[in-house]
Amino acid sequence: MTSSRLTFDPDSRERTAVVTGAGGGIGAAVAQRLSGLGYSVLSIDLRFPHASSAGVRQVELDITEEAPLLELVDSVLSDSVHVIVNAAAVRPTGSILQVDPREWERCFEVNVTGTYLVSRLFLPKLRPNSTIVNVCSAAAYGRHELAAYAASKAAVLSLTKCMALDHAPQAIRVNAVIPGTTATPMLEQMWGHRVADLTMRESPRTVTGLVLSADEVARGIIDVIENFALTSGAIVPIGLLPYEW
Repeated sequence: MTSSRLTFDPDSRERTAVVTGAGGGIGAAVAQRLSGLGYSVLSIDLRFPHASSAGVRQVELDITEEAPLLELVDSVLSDSVHVIVNAAAVRPTGSILQVDPREWERCFEVNVTGTYLVSRLFLPKLRPNSTIVNVCSAAAYGRHELAAYAASKAAVLSLTKCMALDHAPQAIRVNAVIPGTTATPMLEQMWGHRVADLTMRESPRTVTGLVLSADEVARGIIDVIENFALTSGAIVPIGLLPYEW
């Protein structure tokens, strides 16, 4: 059995990136950054509040459903995908006594099964020296009133390491990122402040001392994609101080 050597080997062919959760927040910022770098971006989410920009193709579907994902994968040329960013997530709050079984199941369906399905179905389209980035959370190490979300993100961290081991022979890097507190629609819903106002608020958990913007986190994710040539199976903090994890 032959295996591909893991090297950093950019080429002149069109580079395609697949980004989930791209309707807003970190996913949208990553899609915009990748487009600006010349990637052809396939953005996936349940809905998109804004029209797509040049170089970005928006696809509305549920990543927990295999059939529409398969149809989408079939429309993509083999050996053409360079990047997968799994950013889609839901975040129910509460202890296990407060999160009902359906909320628990949906959290794992989106955060874990969605990551699994998108990665599994697009993997045959990846060329050697490609990369997968799974957006995780420091909540994976335990967080008050986030039982379902924390448990699902812990599963994604473990999945990331397994994928890194399994797909190293194909020269595919798989890493996880853990952003600091970030101004996203999810945080807006939790804190009751507009996203535009959140970045002015202090956060003791970040390097800057302020809530991070989605674009700041996206720049960190791009760094992992473009520059971490020989890193796989890593858990990379993005603007996050190491006091909780």
